[in-house]
Amino acid sequence: MIERGEWHQDQFPGSEVLTEGLTQNYLGAFQAFLPGELTRILENEGMRILRCSGLGSLAGLCAPEALTRVLKDGALLESFLTICERFDREILPCGPGTRQRAGLIAVARRVS
Repeated sequence: MIERGEWHQDQFPGSEVLTEGLTQNYLGAFQAFLPGELTRILENEGMRILRCSGLGSLAGLCAPEALTRVLKDGALLESFLTICERFDREILPCGPGTRQRAGLIAVARRVS
């Protein structure tokens, strides 16, 4: 994966149990990018990047009890979401993401 930036489950049959547990077999081919790499790919396709950063990393690092408490309080939830956005954008942009999703998101608009 490090050399080619991609990983296909069928290339490594010995790790099938591991990948099934992590992805429930819905990912198919897995491709890895750093934020700068993904940004360049999209820009080369005529896109203007609005955001390219981690996605949900802070929530994935919090204890379940903390998330349960946050979800019960609307004001606390708003504050937490703001902190999560900053964490993903500024503190850990190459973050691990959530336990079941890729750790990077790119939002872009086609340049007209």
